Amino acid sequence: MGVIANIGRDTFPASAFACLRHVAQADMFSAFVKTDAGRVDLICADGVGANQTSPVGLSLRYANEYWRRDPMMDIRVPAGESVTLRQSWSNIPDRDYRSICYLHPRVIERISTCIQRDKDVIFLNIYRREASGCFADDELERFHRVAKAVATCVGSHERLMRLEALALRPSQAATERALRAADPRLSVREAEVCAGILRGDAIKEIANKVSLELSSVITYKKRAFHKLNISTRRELQEIYERGLKRTLIFDE
Repeated sequence: MGVIANIGRDTFPASAFACLRHVAQADMFSAFVKTDAGRVDLICADGVGANQTSPVGLSLRYANEYWRRDPMMDIRVPAGESVTLRQSWSNIPDRDYRSICYLHPRVIERISTCIQRDKDVIFLNIYRREASGCFADDELERFHRVAKAVATCVGSHERLMRLEALALRPSQAATERALRAADPRLSVREAEVCAGILRGDAIKEIANKVSLELSSVITYKKRAFHKLNISTRRELQEIYERGLKRTLIFDE
């Protein structure tokens, strides 16, 4: 399987999509991990139709804003097993979620396979757009035959990418320094909490690392975001990058 050869490479999303396109004529695919800390992250996405909504952009918006409205995300998967679910756009009760993630990009159907990996769950999704019609029974059968193997490859790719990111990303102290360089009004505690958010830690993880109560972490986050006049992690990332440039200039 060409998917295996591309694990850990930038070419992995394209190879995974090529496989899923071949077996089930998918128009788009996405893969997510739901961690035991209750966070959902996009692993990869790809698709066809240059004039359509970007698969990556749509998937990121889902991960940032809409996954909690998706009943599939509450599914429990037995260890070592996989579960496959079919979702039609017309059966989605949440109007906002249905409009943004299905009607606007003209997605009419999603087939999802979920596998348990340690304490995390990997979600592999394939989609059909309106112009292609719904999946045929034989296409679903072919997808079912390969879905668990592809989802396992996706999980391996995510783990490898995460380990590489951990090896390359700056330390907690360096992240705090860049944030305070961007805005000196941030207190030490506020910078600690924001650095944890940027490093992908859940609120509970941040609380454990900096020895604070959960309520205190939430308070420091609110104070920091108010000072920075932001409301999202993406905006925080932009401020961090601005501060990082300043620290690099001053270090030269």
